[in-house]
Amino acid sequence: MYIGDIKVTKREAITSLVIIFILLFVGFFISNAIADKVADTNAAYYTAVKINDDPTQFEYGMRTNIGNALVHGDLKTVDPVSMSGLLNDYMYVEKVYEKYTMHTRTVTHTDGKGHTYTTVQTYYTWDYHGHDVTKASTVNFLGVDFPIEKFALDWHSVLNLNAKTADSSILNISQGNYCYPDGFWDSVGDIRYHYNVIPKTSTGSIFVRLADEDIAPIFDKKVELIKKTPAEIIEDKQNSENIPIIIFWILWSIGIIVLVIIYVARENNWLEARKSRRW
Repeated sequence: MYIGDIKVTKREAITSLVIIFILLFVGFFISNAIADKVADTNAAYYTAVKINDDPTQFEYGMRTNIGNALVHGDLKTVDPVSMSGLLNDYMYVEKVYEKYTMHTRTVTHTDGKGHTYTTVQTYYTWDYHGHDVTKASTVNFLGVDFPIEKFALDWHSVLNLNAKTADSSILNISQGNYCYPDGFWDSVGDIRYHYNVIPKTSTGSIFVRLADEDIAPIFDKKVELIKKTPAEIIEDKQNSENIPIIIFWILWSIGIIVLVIIYVARENNWLEARKSRRW
């Protein structure tokens, strides 16, 4: 039997089927483990107390050790910060530097006669070159102050530079949202920068454990602010329950197919040798 240009013997076909059944069997165990993990994680969200913009219930939950909670509210900055040249205050400001850098790479070509040769190409990119950060020390969520270090400040966005956000010292050297202190003509070694900011007030939900008059993250090292209501978060969890399992089976199936193709493409003479010895 042939599959394309690959000859498949009867023994190879039987062995391939055995491999497929074994890997499918193993896959079911892995799939069940993934499903259990997803179910356990989602159950923590489903059974959590839902608090929507209610400071009294939030404080009561911390005071009475209510446990897991999905809490929606405003996260406000107690002591806002800024940087030179910016006109407004923020919860968090990051000045990100990039450096115009020369790189080289070796490229392989094939000419009209099928001969290969290589050339060295030069190209230029703006590469990360460090950052400066300033941030508030204290934030307030539903009337309760917390150190900002409790929160993962990962919802920042690039600051849009205009007359309402920056003064002339920045606008005069800016193009788009980048500042070019070395001039607008790109030269190797030039520096540019942009600003990432978090506004003084952000609205969203936190998934935390309420206990000992405090909040604590459940799955992560820091508390994350999710820009959704508790109901929207639950809906997202319900709609995505099967996605990890589907992704696993797609990748697992591809892996099985590739493994079988590699197996039958080899010269498996040892199978025929075993057959000959038996006779």
